[in-house]
Amino acid sequence: MLPNLKWLVAVTLAVWGLSTLTGQLPPRARLLLLLSIAFGLLAGWGVRVLADEFKVSPSRPLAAVVCLLTVAGLVNVAWTAYRQMSAAARAITDADPQQLLALRVLESSQNDDPTMQRRFREERARLQPIFADYLADRLSRLGRPEPPWPIVIWIAEILLGGFAAGWMFRRHVQRQAPGGESAATIPAS
Repeated sequence: MLPNLKWLVAVTLAVWGLSTLTGQLPPRARLLLLLSIAFGLLAGWGVRVLADEFKVSPSRPLAAVVCLLTVAGLVNVAWTAYRQMSAAARAITDADPQQLLALRVLESSQNDDPTMQRRFREERARLQPIFADYLADRLSRLGRPEPPWPIVIWIAEILLGGFAAGWMFRRHVQRQAPGGESAATIPAS
């Protein structure tokens, strides 16, 4: 059981580190859907390599653990990117505190005017973003989808990334030779 525990710690640290680095990528590099699948495939491959290194016998339950860790890693990617967005917004308001005052004035004048309400939401998202604003901003190249679509698309993305990691790890499980060696390490005759 000790190799499995060491493997789990190593995998958790590797996926967490990879996700933190991925979250630091510029927004243009964090392509919708593609980044999540690429992250999942890379995480699944890395976990497979660590399983070989720690001599951990891959199994279906471990594939489920890989999926869950990858989903957690993708959540960390989004959270890290959201923190970057929040820091940029804070820098704007720190440089010009009058922008927050203008936001308060806009908030008080929005009443029943739909145009003013939309303008207030846009300015609040720019100056005081919440996580939902980050998710909506990711989709801005496709238009401005209304809630709940940004979160639905994000959940679909992280699930696809988790499945990609599980699939990559499972490929390793399915390629096990009868003698216990990986088919990748069996010399070709």
